Amino acid sequence: MSAAVATPSNNNNNHSTTTTTTTNDTNTHHTTTINNNNNSYAQKRNKFFISGAEFNITDRYEPIERVGMGAYGLVISAIDKQTNQKVAIKKITNVFDNSREYQKRILREVASLKYLSGHENIIELIEIIQPENFESFNDVYIVTNYMDTTLKDLLRQQLTNNTNNNNNKNKNNSQNSQNNSSSNSSNSSSELTIEHMKWFMYQLLQGLNHMHMNGIVHRDIKPSNILVNQDMELRLCDMGLSREYSFKEETEMTTYVSTRFYRAPELLLKYTRSGPAIDVWSVGCIFAEMLNKKVLFPGSHYIQQLELILDVCGTPMNNEEYAQLKGSPEAVRWLKTLKKRPRKNFVQLFPRADADAVDLLEKMLQLDPDHRITIQQALYHPFFAEIHSVNNQDEEEEEEGVSCDDDGDSIMEHNDPVVVVYDDDDDSLQQQQQQEKQQKQHDVMMAMKTTTTKNEAAMMMMMDNVERLFNIPSVREIKVQMFKLVAAA
Repeated sequence: MSAAVATPSNNNNNHSTTTTTTTNDTNTHHTTTINNNNNSYAQKRNKFFISGAEFNITDRYEPIERVGMGAYGLVISAIDKQTNQKVAIKKITNVFDNSREYQKRILREVASLKYLSGHENIIELIEIIQPENFESFNDVYIVTNYMDTTLKDLLRQQLTNNTNNNNNKNKNNSQNSQNNSSSNSSNSSSELTIEHMKWFMYQLLQGLNHMHMNGIVHRDIKPSNILVNQDMELRLCDMGLSREYSFKEETEMTTYVSTRFYRAPELLLKYTRSGPAIDVWSVGCIFAEMLNKKVLFPGSHYIQQLELILDVCGTPMNNEEYAQLKGSPEAVRWLKTLKKRPRKNFVQLFPRADADAVDLLEKMLQLDPDHRITIQQALYHPFFAEIHSVNNQDEEEEEEGVSCDDDGDSIMEHNDPVVVVYDDDDDSLQQQQQQEKQQKQHDVMMAMKTTTTKNEAAMMMMMDNVERLFNIPSVREIKVQMFKLVAAA
């Protein structure tokens, strides 16, 4: 099997040396080209063919295997030779042969990842591999940290386990009970527990809260865009449909999001303006899917999708509720032609859920986005009380400035003197501590508000630059500005 050979540059001043190797057992072709010229972007580069796709990347990365298809491109795993860490590389092909809207989505994803970098629940952008030549390049390579799987794969495994368990129940009674027990045990070993769901949901909300506080709505929250590793860590990815959002007013957005099952009803009803509540609805759908081991609203087209939503969430019951809808006049008229349906009992609909889980679901899956819980409110819902209890305990230990010596005895840090206040009235002391806690929460909220205003202004400015960028007629100039924008973000 012959390996691909790198094409030398047309520049007569350039000198290139090419070596070729072929690895048959991995079906991976490997070509190395060393460029010696004055081009600042010229580096030692490797060409690999994985699953029939060519990857022309710098020598910093050693490809391993295909991982799957992400939004807009093929994803492979690789070793970063600088850090010896495993990374993921997504190749987005023929970017500049597609429409300007497609190019804009790629640019939004790159800009959003760059801007949101540093949060533990959002995929980390390591680099955009610089092209060899701005005139001719047409593919974009995005390098991020590697994650083992997606939430979609975990939920699919849940569905498989659920099907196997149902089949076991229908087997002949003469089947060996020990075999049944072994099969059920095997199936349940990989099943998501309530504790798993709680931790995944909390991390998902943390990532979205970071986005919303920075003025960005994801708009494509679905299980395949939620990455998970073996340590149960979760990160959001695929920001191509994200939009900037102003906290002062709702934003005009297109009604398109890629996956119908998780699409908020305000998009289906063609609201002219919408905001972060879109992401809240999607999270609620995913939570419901975790609990019931199946998609909550599996509509095959948008009318059926709305019908399924209304079956669960109910229709408006009077003129006052219809008047609160902000959908298109045609959508509101269509709703009025439907038979009125009451909201279903969520306790019966989600028998695996405890009272707190049901309450959180109820508040997320509200037909009217104005009545929906916010991401920040959801983070402080009682469903996550245990997580907050652990976090608060850790914070208190840090604030007290107490550590342990080698024998395990508590010792005070030298730079943190402790003032002990004695008060005979325990109630007074508790009241004082409560006031201090409330003041601390107020200070944190004010700091977050100030940070949000600054971050929102920066994000709006960057997205304005993205919009202005696509008014440039020259494709070459777009290519150059794309990397300048990423570097400056």
